[in-house]
Amino acid sequence: MILPVQILTTLLPLFSGGSTPNGPSQQPPPPGMVTIKGGNTEIGNDRKVIQDLVSSGGNAERFVQALDSETPGHKIDVKSFYLMITEVTNEQYLEYVLATGIRPPQHWGKAAVDKARMEFLSDRANKGTAWDPERWWDKNWEGMEYTVAPDDLLRPVMFVNHADAKGYCEWLGMRLPTEEELQRAVRGSSKDFYPWGSEWPEGNYANTSEFRQDNAVLPVGIFPDGVSKEGVYDLVGNAWEWTNSPYLPYPGFKPGKYKGTTRRKLEPQPQWNGDDRVAFGGSYQNPAIAARCTTRRNTARFQRTTGLGFRAVGTMKPGFDLAERVYRLQVRSSPARSEGARTNSNLATVLENWNSKLTAYDKAAATENTRQDHYKNYEVPDTYRVITDYQHIAFVPVERIDEANAGTWKKSTIQQGPAMLGFLSTTEELINPALPPGTYIVSYRSKGDPEKPRSAEDDGEEELFEEDDTLDENGIPKWMAQIDPKQHNLLFFEAKTGELTSHMEIRTEPKQGKPEGSSWSITQVKVEYKDEKGKRAFRQEDRLMLTAEIPHRLRGKVVTLEMLAKVNPSTLRQSWRGMK
Repeated sequence: MILPVQILTTLLPLFSGGSTPNGPSQQPPPPGMVTIKGGNTEIGNDRKVIQDLVSSGGNAERFVQALDSETPGHKIDVKSFYLMITEVTNEQYLEYVLATGIRPPQHWGKAAVDKARMEFLSDRANKGTAWDPERWWDKNWEGMEYTVAPDDLLRPVMFVNHADAKGYCEWLGMRLPTEEELQRAVRGSSKDFYPWGSEWPEGNYANTSEFRQDNAVLPVGIFPDGVSKEGVYDLVGNAWEWTNSPYLPYPGFKPGKYKGTTRRKLEPQPQWNGDDRVAFGGSYQNPAIAARCTTRRNTARFQRTTGLGFRAVGTMKPGFDLAERVYRLQVRSSPARSEGARTNSNLATVLENWNSKLTAYDKAAATENTRQDHYKNYEVPDTYRVITDYQHIAFVPVERIDEANAGTWKKSTIQQGPAMLGFLSTTEELINPALPPGTYIVSYRSKGDPEKPRSAEDDGEEELFEEDDTLDENGIPKWMAQIDPKQHNLLFFEAKTGELTSHMEIRTEPKQGKPEGSSWSITQVKVEYKDEKGKRAFRQEDRLMLTAEIPHRLRGKVVTLEMLAKVNPSTLRQSWRGMK
């Protein structure tokens, strides 16, 4: 029988030197994504450009209100980011639905919806009542069969509202783009309207209403001539794309006045609404004038319709998007979060892994019943991938530790309660400390017996304290019964409930040392066990080691957390990004 000894863990307050935060990722982008280099970017258009568009004839005059919302043109610095090479497809979104059990898009359940529609219309009691397929699907989708047809696998997923799109992106550890990021992906440092340039030459570059052969969203990347220089497809046309940008005026906006083609004055008034979101790039339902990278469509966040999809982006700073989401949704409201504590997502120390696969698209099956040449000549983009899951182990530190020195800091963790160091978010099980996948507030308590809180009863006065079911009869937190107060302890509180899930005794006194930067690494420890004859023996075992630096209030000083964790061997074999 193998009996491993307790893992040694140390907490080292380092009050000299400076922090070395994680810099921009030098690793290749996640599967199915490319890197968009940031820089000074032209956003929107000057009023003269809009007047030229209005005067160009065609449908331009009809869109003057939307066109005016693109003014004034201005420049901003857009940071580098990762971008999906295509709009999110049905087969990509299917992985998310299967993994989370979330509602599938209603067009996947077309057979069930059509059957329900026929039953609704045949019921005389419904006479005069409009059939609402979206409402019916929302109410009845659970238990209904749904499917993605072979020729729909690579079409952009439709009927997803803003929350649906945001949820998929967060499942990947990513986020929805801003409109400025998508304009950067098209324009770079130019003022071009399109990924291929400033003009629309003869030929098929994007799926707009001028392409009259299908009148539907087409498989992603079906027009390779429209690809951007970084290898991104369908940035304009095919499907509108959700962004996370509110539909609000650009800085310095003033309503414009334009001359129409009949010389009548046009004075548009864009209907600003900060609760709406900007949809980007136009769709197959719109003319080419809407398929410019500066087009801003105000879209209610609840909207689910055909012709409206999305794609994901990722911040290049490792773990930043994950850290922001977990703090917002779980840590900020946690009963275990120290009062006023805010974590610093820029200092996240994270291991990440995206598992992916090639497309299941079968060209023969998908094109069996079509004679369209653009289908028969279609090839799936080389860098297209279907992500099947996202794994991570991340530690995100608090913004700073405020105690002036190590002695007063350790004393305060006894008298005032444990000091929050940050939070740990993991999709992987940890064996020691014993933590199932989840999010945990990580706190430190120095050794020392707890002090009984002083109450009014001690002075012979009437009891003024309210009952608290988290305290014992002596006013001491109940979780204290789980630890040895004579040892330094690292504590892990479940973020949602605030309950102590696990703890690790720290057998080494805190000591000073020189900071060397935050990282995850694999190290070996000497483990004692009993051999087959029952004799004492030793062996080397791998452990996952976290070294995380936490800023101190004094400039150039940090506190460094070092933690050794036992995990499943399969976890260590993963191809983690961020492993030192």
